[in-house]
Amino acid sequence: MNQRENVADQHLKLATHAYILQELGSAIDDKIFDDPKTNQMEKIQKILDNSDYQLRMYGSAEELAQNLQIYRNFPESYRFFGNEFEPCDNTVTIYKSLKGTEYVCKNDLFVLLQQFAFENFLDAFPGSNIEDIRFKIVSALRITESKLSKKIEFVKHNPKVIDEIQKELKEFAKIAKIDLDQLESELASGNFANLLARLKMCNIRDNWEHSHELLSLIRIYQSLPRGKKGPEMAHFLLSSVIIKCFTTIFNQRPEMFKTFTENYKGPIAVRLFVDGDQKFMFKAEIVDAINRTTGNKVDFKDEGHKIETISMEKVQEKFGGRIKNIEFILTPILRAKHRVVPIREFDSDQFCILALDAFFEFFRRLIFGIKMFRKYRDPTCEFFPVFFDAFTKKTFLPDHKNVYFLRDKLIREIFLYVGPKYEFPHKDVRNSKKDGFTVQNLNNELAHLSLTESFPEIQNYAEIVYSEVDKNKKGDVLRTCDLFDAIEQCLLISVLENHPKVSEKFVTGQLPVVFCQELPWVANGLGN
Repeated sequence: MNQRENVADQHLKLATHAYILQELGSAIDDKIFDDPKTNQMEKIQKILDNSDYQLRMYGSAEELAQNLQIYRNFPESYRFFGNEFEPCDNTVTIYKSLKGTEYVCKNDLFVLLQQFAFENFLDAFPGSNIEDIRFKIVSALRITESKLSKKIEFVKHNPKVIDEIQKELKEFAKIAKIDLDQLESELASGNFANLLARLKMCNIRDNWEHSHELLSLIRIYQSLPRGKKGPEMAHFLLSSVIIKCFTTIFNQRPEMFKTFTENYKGPIAVRLFVDGDQKFMFKAEIVDAINRTTGNKVDFKDEGHKIETISMEKVQEKFGGRIKNIEFILTPILRAKHRVVPIREFDSDQFCILALDAFFEFFRRLIFGIKMFRKYRDPTCEFFPVFFDAFTKKTFLPDHKNVYFLRDKLIREIFLYVGPKYEFPHKDVRNSKKDGFTVQNLNNELAHLSLTESFPEIQNYAEIVYSEVDKNKKGDVLRTCDLFDAIEQCLLISVLENHPKVSEKFVTGQLPVVFCQELPWVANGLGN
Protein backbone atom coordinates (compact mmCIF):
# COMPACT_ATOMS: atom_id res chain seq x y z
CA MET A 1 0.00 0.00 0.00
CA ASN A 2 1.16 3.52 -0.79
CA GLN A 3 2.28 5.16 2.46
CA ARG A 4 0.15 8.22 1.81
CA GLU A 5 -2.91 6.03 1.30
CA ASN A 6 -2.12 4.23 4.56
CA VAL A 7 -2.03 7.56 6.41
CA ALA A 8 -5.36 8.61 4.88
CA ASP A 9 -6.90 5.28 5.90
CA GLN A 10 -5.88 5.83 9.52
CA HIS A 11 -7.50 9.26 9.46
CA LEU A 12 -10.60 7.71 7.89
CA LYS A 13 -10.77 5.10 10.65
CA LEU A 14 -10.61 7.66 13.45
CA ALA A 15 -13.05 10.04 11.75
CA THR A 16 -15.54 7.23 11.07
CA HIS A 17 -15.59 6.18 14.71
CA ALA A 18 -16.07 9.81 15.77
CA TYR A 19 -18.87 10.35 13.24
CA ILE A 20 -20.84 7.16 13.91
CA LEU A 21 -22.92 6.97 17.09
CA GLN A 22 -20.87 5.45 19.89
CA GLU A 23 -23.37 2.65 20.48
CA LEU A 24 -23.04 1.60 16.82
CA GLY A 25 -19.24 1.60 16.83
CA SER A 26 -19.08 -2.15 17.40
CA ALA A 27 -20.69 -2.60 13.96
CA ILE A 28 -17.52 -1.22 12.33
CA ASP A 29 -14.97 -3.88 11.38
CA ASP A 30 -11.64 -2.10 11.90
CA LYS A 31 -9.73 -4.70 9.88
CA ILE A 32 -11.36 -3.28 6.75
CA PHE A 33 -9.36 -0.05 7.13
CA ASP A 34 -6.11 -2.04 6.91
CA ASP A 35 -6.96 -3.76 3.63
CA PRO A 36 -4.27 -2.61 1.12
CA LYS A 37 -6.28 -3.75 -1.89
CA THR A 38 -9.23 -1.39 -1.47
CA ASN A 39 -9.62 2.37 -1.82
CA GLN A 40 -11.48 4.49 0.72
CA MET A 41 -14.84 4.26 -1.04
CA GLU A 42 -14.57 0.48 -1.21
CA LYS A 43 -13.65 0.39 2.47
CA ILE A 44 -16.75 2.38 3.42
CA GLN A 45 -18.92 0.11 1.28
CA LYS A 46 -17.46 -2.95 3.01
CA ILE A 47 -18.07 -1.38 6.42
CA LEU A 48 -21.74 -0.87 5.56
CA ASP A 49 -22.05 -4.37 4.06
CA ASN A 50 -20.54 -5.98 7.17
CA SER A 51 -22.38 -3.89 9.76
CA ASP A 52 -25.29 -6.29 10.31
CA TYR A 53 -27.67 -3.52 9.13
CA GLN A 54 -26.73 -1.33 12.11
CA LEU A 55 -25.52 1.63 9.99
CA ARG A 56 -28.53 2.03 7.70
CA MET A 57 -29.29 5.54 8.98
CA TYR A 58 -26.12 6.82 7.27
CA GLY A 59 -27.34 6.11 3.74
CA SER A 60 -25.23 4.82 0.86
CA ALA A 61 -21.45 4.48 0.84
CA GLU A 62 -21.24 7.55 -1.39
CA GLU A 63 -23.32 9.62 1.05
CA LEU A 64 -21.35 8.47 4.08
CA ALA A 65 -18.06 9.15 2.28
CA GLN A 66 -19.19 12.68 1.38
CA ASN A 67 -20.27 13.39 4.96
CA LEU A 68 -17.03 12.01 6.37
CA GLN A 69 -15.04 14.21 4.01
CA ILE A 70 -16.91 17.28 5.25
CA TYR A 71 -16.59 16.25 8.88
CA ARG A 72 -12.85 15.50 8.90
CA ASN A 73 -11.64 18.41 6.75
CA PHE A 74 -10.69 21.26 9.07
CA PRO A 75 -7.44 22.78 10.41
CA GLU A 76 -5.69 20.62 13.02
CA SER A 77 -8.11 17.75 12.53
CA TYR A 78 -5.24 15.43 13.48
CA ARG A 79 -5.33 16.96 16.96
CA PHE A 80 -9.10 16.59 17.36
CA PHE A 81 -9.11 12.93 16.26
CA GLY A 82 -6.11 12.06 18.45
CA ASN A 83 -3.74 11.43 15.54
CA GLU A 84 -0.87 13.57 16.83
CA PHE A 85 1.94 11.53 15.28
CA GLU A 86 0.43 11.14 11.83
CA PRO A 87 0.56 13.64 8.94
CA CYS A 88 -2.15 16.24 8.45
CA ASP A 89 -5.01 15.03 6.30
CA ASN A 90 -7.03 18.21 5.77
CA THR A 91 -6.93 20.47 2.73
CA VAL A 92 -5.75 24.04 3.12
CA THR A 93 -8.61 26.53 3.43
CA ILE A 94 -8.32 30.00 1.92
CA TYR A 95 -10.56 32.42 3.84
CA LYS A 96 -11.85 35.81 2.76
CA SER A 97 -12.20 38.79 5.05
CA LEU A 98 -15.10 41.24 5.00
CA LYS A 99 -12.79 43.50 2.97
CA GLY A 100 -12.26 40.76 0.37
CA THR A 101 -8.64 39.99 1.33
CA GLU A 102 -7.58 36.35 1.27
CA TYR A 103 -6.13 34.83 4.46
CA VAL A 104 -4.83 31.46 5.56
CA CYS A 105 -4.60 30.03 9.08
CA LYS A 106 -0.97 29.64 10.17
CA ASN A 107 -1.54 25.99 11.08
CA ASP A 108 -2.58 25.28 7.50
CA LEU A 109 0.77 26.59 6.25
CA PHE A 110 2.35 23.56 7.91
CA VAL A 111 -0.02 21.38 5.87
CA LEU A 112 1.38 22.99 2.71
CA LEU A 113 4.96 22.41 3.86
CA GLN A 114 4.14 18.80 4.66
CA GLN A 115 2.73 18.34 1.16
CA PHE A 116 5.78 19.92 -0.50
CA ALA A 117 8.17 17.88 1.66
CA PHE A 118 6.41 14.61 0.87
CA GLU A 119 6.60 15.38 -2.84
CA ASN A 120 10.35 15.97 -2.72
CA PHE A 121 11.86 13.93 0.12
CA LEU A 122 10.00 10.61 0.27
CA ASP A 123 11.90 9.22 -2.72
CA ALA A 124 15.24 10.92 -2.03
CA PHE A 125 17.20 7.75 -2.83
CA PRO A 126 16.39 4.15 -3.89
CA GLY A 127 15.41 1.91 -1.02
CA SER A 128 14.76 4.77 1.36
CA ASN A 129 12.61 4.02 4.38
CA ILE A 130 9.52 6.05 3.49
CA GLU A 131 7.87 5.47 6.86
CA ASP A 132 10.95 6.78 8.67
CA ILE A 133 11.28 9.81 6.38
CA ARG A 134 7.60 10.61 6.78
CA PHE A 135 7.98 10.51 10.56
CA LYS A 136 11.01 12.83 10.40
CA ILE A 137 9.11 15.36 8.29
CA VAL A 138 6.01 15.31 10.49
CA SER A 139 8.05 15.51 13.70
CA ALA A 140 10.09 18.47 12.46
CA LEU A 141 6.93 20.35 11.45
CA ARG A 142 5.00 19.51 14.63
CA ILE A 143 7.81 20.75 16.87
CA THR A 144 7.61 24.21 15.31
CA GLU A 145 3.82 24.21 14.98
CA SER A 146 3.50 23.35 18.68
CA LYS A 147 5.37 26.56 19.51
CA LEU A 148 2.68 28.69 17.90
CA SER A 149 0.52 30.65 20.29
CA LYS A 150 -2.66 28.88 21.34
CA LYS A 151 -4.43 31.91 19.92
CA ILE A 152 -5.56 31.37 16.33
CA GLU A 153 -3.50 33.54 13.95
CA PHE A 154 -3.95 34.27 10.24
CA VAL A 155 -1.66 35.71 7.57
CA LYS A 156 -2.48 37.10 4.16
CA HIS A 157 -2.52 34.46 1.47
CA ASN A 158 0.35 35.15 -0.92
CA PRO A 159 0.63 32.61 -3.78
CA LYS A 160 3.93 34.15 -4.89
CA VAL A 161 5.54 33.45 -1.51
CA ILE A 162 4.12 29.92 -1.50
CA ASP A 163 5.71 29.31 -4.91
CA GLU A 164 9.03 30.64 -3.60
CA ILE A 165 8.88 28.26 -0.65
CA GLN A 166 8.15 25.34 -2.95
CA LYS A 167 11.14 26.22 -5.16
CA GLU A 168 13.43 26.56 -2.14
CA LEU A 169 12.33 23.18 -0.89
CA LYS A 170 13.09 21.60 -4.26
CA GLU A 171 16.61 23.06 -4.12
CA PHE A 172 17.17 21.57 -0.69
CA ALA A 173 15.87 18.23 -1.94
CA LYS A 174 18.65 18.18 -4.56
CA ILE A 175 21.20 18.07 -1.73
CA ALA A 176 19.58 14.92 -0.35
CA LYS A 177 19.17 13.10 -3.68
CA ILE A 178 22.12 10.76 -3.86
CA ASP A 179 23.26 7.66 -5.74
CA LEU A 180 23.33 5.06 -3.00
CA ASP A 181 25.77 2.71 -4.78
CA GLN A 182 28.19 5.56 -5.40
CA LEU A 183 27.90 6.73 -1.79
CA GLU A 184 28.59 3.24 -0.44
CA SER A 185 31.62 2.90 -2.70
CA GLU A 186 33.01 6.29 -1.65
CA LEU A 187 32.57 5.64 2.06
CA ALA A 188 34.03 2.13 1.85
CA SER A 189 37.19 3.60 0.30
CA GLY A 190 37.42 6.22 3.04
CA ASN A 191 36.28 9.07 0.80
CA PHE A 192 33.91 11.25 2.85
CA ALA A 193 34.36 14.41 0.77
CA ASN A 194 31.05 14.22 -1.16
CA LEU A 195 28.95 13.49 1.92
CA LEU A 196 30.79 16.05 4.02
CA ALA A 197 30.28 18.76 1.38
CA ARG A 198 26.55 18.08 1.35
CA LEU A 199 26.36 18.13 5.14
CA LYS A 200 28.19 21.45 5.20
CA MET A 201 25.38 22.93 3.11
CA CYS A 202 23.00 21.74 5.83
CA ASN A 203 24.95 23.15 8.75
CA ILE A 204 22.66 25.05 11.12
CA ARG A 205 25.39 26.04 13.58
CA ASP A 206 27.35 29.28 13.42
CA ASN A 207 30.70 27.58 12.91
CA TRP A 208 32.01 24.67 10.87
CA GLU A 209 35.23 22.89 11.79
CA HIS A 210 36.07 20.57 8.92
CA SER A 211 38.37 18.21 10.81
CA HIS A 212 35.97 17.90 13.73
CA GLU A 213 32.99 17.19 11.46
CA LEU A 214 34.99 14.64 9.45
CA LEU A 215 36.04 12.79 12.60
CA SER A 216 32.45 12.71 13.88
CA LEU A 217 31.23 11.41 10.53
CA ILE A 218 33.83 8.63 10.47
CA ARG A 219 32.86 7.55 13.99
CA ILE A 220 29.18 7.39 13.04
CA TYR A 221 30.02 5.38 9.92
CA GLN A 222 32.21 2.90 11.80
CA SER A 223 29.51 2.32 14.44
CA LEU A 224 26.97 1.15 11.85
CA PRO A 225 26.49 -2.56 11.02
CA ARG A 226 27.66 -3.91 7.67
CA GLY A 227 25.08 -3.80 4.94
CA LYS A 228 23.41 -0.76 6.47
CA LYS A 229 26.24 1.75 6.39
CA GLY A 230 25.28 3.34 3.05
CA PRO A 231 21.52 3.62 3.65
CA GLU A 232 22.00 4.84 7.22
CA MET A 233 24.44 7.56 6.15
CA ALA A 234 22.03 8.59 3.38
CA HIS A 235 19.25 8.85 5.97
CA PHE A 236 21.57 10.87 8.20
CA LEU A 237 22.12 13.29 5.32
CA LEU A 238 18.40 13.45 4.57
CA SER A 239 17.56 14.24 8.21
CA SER A 240 20.09 17.06 8.16
CA VAL A 241 18.63 18.43 4.92
CA ILE A 242 15.07 18.35 6.30
CA ILE A 243 16.09 20.20 9.47
CA LYS A 244 18.10 22.79 7.53
CA CYS A 245 15.31 23.24 4.99
CA PHE A 246 12.57 23.88 7.54
CA THR A 247 14.81 26.00 9.78
CA THR A 248 15.70 28.25 6.85
CA ILE A 249 12.09 28.62 5.70
CA PHE A 250 10.87 29.34 9.25
CA ASN A 251 13.59 31.87 10.03
CA GLN A 252 13.20 33.75 6.76
CA ARG A 253 9.42 34.08 7.24
CA PRO A 254 8.74 34.32 10.98
CA GLU A 255 5.47 36.19 10.39
CA MET A 256 4.13 33.07 8.64
CA PHE A 257 5.43 30.24 10.80
CA LYS A 258 5.98 31.76 14.23
CA THR A 259 3.78 33.57 16.74
CA PHE A 260 3.36 37.29 16.14
CA THR A 261 5.63 39.34 18.40
CA GLU A 262 4.37 42.12 20.67
CA ASN A 263 5.76 44.63 18.14
CA TYR A 264 3.73 43.18 15.25
CA LYS A 265 2.08 46.05 13.35
CA GLY A 266 0.15 44.10 10.71
CA PRO A 267 -3.60 43.42 10.63
CA ILE A 268 -5.12 41.40 13.47
CA ALA A 269 -7.56 38.79 12.20
CA VAL A 270 -10.71 37.69 14.04
CA ARG A 271 -12.91 34.83 12.89
CA LEU A 272 -16.42 35.95 11.99
CA PHE A 273 -18.60 32.85 12.06
CA VAL A 274 -21.32 32.71 9.43
CA ASP A 275 -24.38 30.52 9.95
CA GLY A 276 -27.25 31.29 7.61
CA ASP A 277 -27.81 35.04 7.92
CA GLN A 278 -26.25 35.11 11.39
CA LYS A 279 -22.75 36.56 11.90
CA PHE A 280 -21.06 36.31 15.28
CA MET A 281 -17.64 35.83 16.86
CA PHE A 282 -16.04 34.65 20.08
CA LYS A 283 -16.30 37.48 22.59
CA ALA A 284 -12.85 36.64 23.98
CA GLU A 285 -11.33 36.80 20.49
CA ILE A 286 -12.67 40.26 19.61
CA VAL A 287 -11.79 41.66 23.05
CA ASP A 288 -8.22 40.41 22.65
CA ALA A 289 -7.98 41.93 19.15
CA ILE A 290 -9.23 45.32 20.36
CA ASN A 291 -6.76 45.24 23.24
CA ARG A 292 -3.90 44.55 20.83
CA THR A 293 -4.86 47.17 18.25
CA THR A 294 -5.82 49.97 20.64
CA GLY A 295 -3.67 49.32 23.69
CA ASN A 296 -6.74 48.80 25.88
CA LYS A 297 -6.67 46.41 28.81
CA VAL A 298 -10.20 45.00 28.88
CA ASP A 299 -10.36 41.62 30.60
CA PHE A 300 -12.75 38.91 29.50
CA LYS A 301 -12.55 35.18 30.05
CA ASP A 302 -15.08 32.45 29.36
CA GLU A 303 -16.15 30.50 32.41
CA GLY A 304 -16.66 26.76 32.61
CA HIS A 305 -17.44 24.91 29.40
CA LYS A 306 -19.54 27.68 27.83
CA ILE A 307 -17.95 29.98 25.22
CA GLU A 308 -19.69 33.31 24.72
CA THR A 309 -20.24 35.00 21.36
CA ILE A 310 -21.19 38.49 20.27
CA SER A 311 -22.94 39.45 17.04
CA MET A 312 -21.29 41.55 14.36
CA GLU A 313 -23.99 44.19 14.81
CA LYS A 314 -23.26 44.53 18.52
CA VAL A 315 -19.52 44.73 17.89
CA GLN A 316 -20.03 47.58 15.42
CA GLU A 317 -22.44 49.31 17.79
CA LYS A 318 -20.30 48.89 20.90
CA PHE A 319 -16.78 49.42 19.59
CA GLY A 320 -17.29 51.60 16.50
CA GLY A 321 -14.00 52.97 15.14
CA ARG A 322 -11.92 50.78 17.43
CA ILE A 323 -12.38 47.83 15.06
CA LYS A 324 -11.14 49.61 11.90
CA ASN A 325 -7.74 47.87 12.08
CA ILE A 326 -9.23 44.41 12.57
CA GLU A 327 -9.76 41.98 9.70
CA PHE A 328 -12.89 39.87 10.12
CA ILE A 329 -12.30 36.44 8.58
CA LEU A 330 -15.49 34.89 7.20
CA THR A 331 -15.62 31.42 8.74
CA PRO A 332 -18.67 29.33 7.82
CA ILE A 333 -20.13 26.86 10.30
CA LEU A 334 -19.92 23.60 8.34
CA ARG A 335 -22.10 20.56 8.93
CA ALA A 336 -22.14 17.01 7.69
CA LYS A 337 -25.55 15.36 7.92
CA HIS A 338 -25.08 13.84 11.38
CA ARG A 339 -22.23 15.91 12.84
CA VAL A 340 -21.09 19.52 12.84
CA VAL A 341 -17.47 20.30 11.96
CA PRO A 342 -15.55 21.23 15.16
CA ILE A 343 -14.15 24.74 15.68
CA ARG A 344 -10.84 25.52 17.41
CA GLU A 345 -11.28 27.63 20.50
CA PHE A 346 -9.63 31.04 20.48
CA ASP A 347 -7.02 30.77 23.24
CA SER A 348 -6.75 27.01 23.61
CA ASP A 349 -5.79 23.93 21.62
CA GLN A 350 -9.23 22.45 22.36
CA PHE A 351 -12.33 22.39 20.15
CA CYS A 352 -15.97 23.35 20.51
CA ILE A 353 -19.30 23.33 18.65
CA LEU A 354 -22.44 25.45 18.84
CA ALA A 355 -24.69 24.54 21.76
CA LEU A 356 -27.62 24.00 19.39
CA ASP A 357 -25.59 21.53 17.31
CA ALA A 358 -24.54 19.78 20.51
CA PHE A 359 -28.22 19.50 21.45
CA PHE A 360 -29.18 17.91 18.12
CA GLU A 361 -26.25 15.47 18.24
CA PHE A 362 -27.11 14.64 21.85
CA PHE A 363 -30.76 14.14 20.95
CA ARG A 364 -29.88 11.89 17.99
CA ARG A 365 -27.88 9.70 20.31
CA LEU A 366 -30.80 9.42 22.71
CA ILE A 367 -33.04 8.29 19.83
CA PHE A 368 -30.89 5.87 17.84
CA GLY A 369 -27.95 5.13 20.13
CA ILE A 370 -29.32 4.71 23.63
CA LYS A 371 -32.90 4.39 22.31
CA MET A 372 -34.12 6.04 25.48
CA PHE A 373 -37.56 6.98 24.19
CA ARG A 374 -38.27 3.36 23.45
CA LYS A 375 -37.16 2.30 26.92
CA TYR A 376 -39.31 4.76 28.89
CA ARG A 377 -42.78 4.35 27.39
CA ASP A 378 -45.05 5.77 30.09
CA PRO A 379 -45.96 9.35 29.11
CA THR A 380 -46.50 10.19 32.80
CA CYS A 381 -43.02 8.92 33.68
CA GLU A 382 -41.17 11.44 35.83
CA PHE A 383 -37.85 10.54 34.22
CA PHE A 384 -38.13 12.87 31.20
CA PRO A 385 -38.77 16.12 33.12
CA VAL A 386 -36.00 15.36 35.59
CA PHE A 387 -33.65 14.38 32.79
CA PHE A 388 -34.25 17.51 30.69
CA ASP A 389 -34.25 19.82 33.70
CA ALA A 390 -30.79 18.55 34.61
CA PHE A 391 -29.42 19.51 31.21
CA THR A 392 -31.21 22.85 30.93
CA LYS A 393 -29.63 24.02 34.19
CA LYS A 394 -25.99 23.65 33.16
CA THR A 395 -25.73 22.81 29.48
CA PHE A 396 -28.63 23.77 27.21
CA LEU A 397 -29.48 27.08 28.85
CA PRO A 398 -33.05 28.26 28.07
CA ASP A 399 -32.56 31.80 29.36
CA HIS A 400 -29.27 32.49 27.61
CA LYS A 401 -29.74 35.44 25.25
CA ASN A 402 -26.79 34.98 22.87
CA VAL A 403 -25.56 32.15 20.70
CA TYR A 404 -22.91 30.17 22.56
CA PHE A 405 -20.53 27.27 22.02
CA LEU A 406 -19.87 24.25 24.22
CA ARG A 407 -16.42 22.81 24.73
CA ASP A 408 -15.87 19.36 23.29
CA LYS A 409 -14.71 18.11 26.69
CA LEU A 410 -18.15 18.82 28.17
CA ILE A 411 -19.94 17.16 25.26
CA ARG A 412 -17.88 14.00 25.73
CA GLU A 413 -18.73 14.04 29.44
CA ILE A 414 -22.45 14.39 28.65
CA PHE A 415 -22.29 11.39 26.34
CA LEU A 416 -20.54 9.36 29.03
CA TYR A 417 -23.21 10.38 31.54
CA VAL A 418 -26.11 9.12 29.45
CA GLY A 419 -24.35 6.12 27.95
CA PRO A 420 -23.46 2.95 29.82
CA LYS A 421 -26.31 3.07 32.36
CA TYR A 422 -29.08 2.08 29.98
CA GLU A 423 -29.97 -1.18 28.31
CA PHE A 424 -31.06 -1.22 24.69
CA PRO A 425 -34.59 -2.23 23.67
CA HIS A 426 -34.71 -5.06 21.16
CA LYS A 427 -36.94 -3.45 18.56
CA ASP A 428 -35.21 -1.57 15.77
CA VAL A 429 -36.24 0.46 12.75
CA ARG A 430 -37.35 -1.83 9.93
CA ASN A 431 -36.29 -1.45 6.31
CA SER A 432 -38.43 0.54 3.92
CA LYS A 433 -39.83 -1.20 0.85
CA LYS A 434 -38.06 -1.11 -2.51
CA ASP A 435 -40.60 1.40 -3.80
CA GLY A 436 -40.25 3.60 -0.71
CA PHE A 437 -42.57 4.19 2.23
CA THR A 438 -45.81 6.09 2.78
CA VAL A 439 -47.20 8.23 5.61
CA GLN A 440 -49.04 5.16 6.83
CA ASN A 441 -45.80 3.17 6.81
CA LEU A 442 -44.22 5.92 8.91
CA ASN A 443 -47.12 5.80 11.37
CA ASN A 444 -46.83 2.02 11.54
CA GLU A 445 -43.12 2.31 12.31
CA LEU A 446 -43.73 4.82 15.10
CA ALA A 447 -46.16 2.34 16.64
CA HIS A 448 -43.81 -0.60 16.05
CA LEU A 449 -41.08 1.21 18.03
CA SER A 450 -43.59 1.86 20.86
CA LEU A 451 -43.06 5.61 20.48
CA THR A 452 -46.84 6.10 20.45
CA GLU A 453 -46.87 4.89 24.06
CA SER A 454 -44.41 7.55 25.19
CA PHE A 455 -45.90 10.25 22.95
CA PRO A 456 -49.53 9.49 22.00
CA GLU A 457 -49.63 12.58 19.75
CA ILE A 458 -46.51 11.68 17.73
CA GLN A 459 -48.45 10.41 14.71
CA ASN A 460 -50.05 13.84 14.34
CA TYR A 461 -46.73 15.08 12.95
CA ALA A 462 -46.17 12.24 10.49
CA GLU A 463 -47.76 13.95 7.48
CA ILE A 464 -45.83 17.23 7.66
CA VAL A 465 -42.57 15.42 8.40
CA TYR A 466 -43.17 12.96 5.56
CA SER A 467 -43.76 15.82 3.13
CA GLU A 468 -40.48 17.53 3.99
CA VAL A 469 -38.44 14.32 4.02
CA ASP A 470 -39.87 13.45 0.61
CA LYS A 471 -38.84 16.88 -0.75
CA ASN A 472 -35.29 16.45 0.50
CA LYS A 473 -34.70 12.81 -0.46
CA LYS A 474 -31.56 12.09 -2.50
CA GLY A 475 -32.78 8.93 -4.17
CA ASP A 476 -35.63 8.29 -6.58
CA VAL A 477 -37.70 6.82 -3.75
CA LEU A 478 -37.69 7.21 0.02
CA ARG A 479 -35.12 4.85 1.50
CA THR A 480 -34.49 3.39 4.94
CA CYS A 481 -32.13 6.26 5.84
CA ASP A 482 -35.02 8.65 5.06
CA LEU A 483 -37.24 6.63 7.39
CA PHE A 484 -34.67 7.17 10.15
CA ASP A 485 -34.79 10.92 9.41
CA ALA A 486 -38.59 10.97 9.56
CA ILE A 487 -38.70 9.10 12.87
CA GLU A 488 -36.09 11.43 14.33
CA GLN A 489 -38.02 14.56 13.34
CA CYS A 490 -41.38 13.24 14.58
CA LEU A 491 -39.80 12.40 17.90
CA LEU A 492 -37.98 15.73 18.07
CA ILE A 493 -41.24 17.65 17.63
CA SER A 494 -42.94 15.52 20.28
CA VAL A 495 -40.17 16.00 22.82
CA LEU A 496 -39.96 19.74 22.22
CA GLU A 497 -43.74 20.11 22.49
CA ASN A 498 -43.68 18.32 25.84
CA HIS A 499 -40.73 20.33 27.16
CA PRO A 500 -41.34 24.00 26.28
CA LYS A 501 -38.39 25.16 28.36
CA VAL A 502 -36.18 23.50 25.74
CA SER A 503 -38.22 24.33 22.63
CA GLU A 504 -39.55 27.82 23.30
CA LYS A 505 -36.42 29.22 24.90
CA PHE A 506 -33.29 27.23 24.14
CA VAL A 507 -33.83 25.90 20.62
CA THR A 508 -35.67 28.86 19.09
CA GLY A 509 -33.51 31.29 21.06
CA GLN A 510 -30.15 30.08 19.77
CA LEU A 511 -30.32 30.17 15.97
CA PRO A 512 -33.97 30.58 14.97
CA VAL A 513 -33.32 31.42 11.32
CA VAL A 514 -30.93 28.55 10.68
CA PHE A 515 -33.09 26.25 12.78
CA CYS A 516 -36.09 26.94 10.56
CA GLN A 517 -34.00 26.54 7.39
CA GLU A 518 -32.41 23.26 8.46
CA LEU A 519 -35.50 21.70 10.08
CA PRO A 520 -38.57 23.36 8.52
CA TRP A 521 -40.85 20.42 9.32
CA VAL A 522 -39.94 20.69 12.99
CA ALA A 523 -40.55 24.44 12.98
CA ASN A 524 -43.91 23.93 11.29
CA GLY A 525 -44.77 21.12 13.68
CA LEU A 526 -44.13 23.43 16.61
CA GLY A 527 -46.32 26.09 15.04
CA ASN A 528 -43.37 28.50 14.83
